[in-house]
Amino acid sequence: MKEKQSNRTAPGRTRAKEGLAGMIESATQEHHPSLRRHILWLKQVFAKVVQGHDHEHPEIVPVYMLFLQMSDDLERHMVKEESVIFPYLLKAEKAAAKGESPDPSALNYRGGDNPLQIILWEHEATQQDWAELKKMTSDFTAPDECGYVQAVYWGLKRLEPALAAHLELETNGLYRRVKKDRWLR
Repeated sequence: MKEKQSNRTAPGRTRAKEGLAGMIESATQEHHPSLRRHILWLKQVFAKVVQGHDHEHPEIVPVYMLFLQMSDDLERHMVKEESVIFPYLLKAEKAAAKGESPDPSALNYRGGDNPLQIILWEHEATQQDWAELKKMTSDFTAPDECGYVQAVYWGLKRLEPALAAHLELETNGLYRRVKKDRWLR
């Protein structure tokens, strides 16, 4: 009996055989929704913990503020990809398959002259914010006496592989191909 081969890969790995449309589908159908759900849960739990325990653990407040900034930036970034960047890339790939040049005027991007560089910069900023969160929390090590803070740090630790896999898919899979094919500057 033949075993059905899984289309999933280990966290942090891209699916090399998917092509551009497959990577975009993975990002929009798997990665973005998963990140949104996890971030929403963390925001809700974090808010309750900060509201009820900031006097006992004042160090949690700057962690919460950085997490809010990072998650809000990430949400804007995902919306930009889904509404502007990804649709353009799919059109560019179709044009290239027909032997045509992608029409750069079809890219309705208002973020600057170099959308690819801006997207990659946003990925780097997310990675830097994440590294700072890890530093501020001693690699998400919560005080033993506070189960609420432990829950938040557990949630952050659980977000890490999903965020890393997402950034890997887009940065080293999707956008590397886009850069090679010169569909975005």
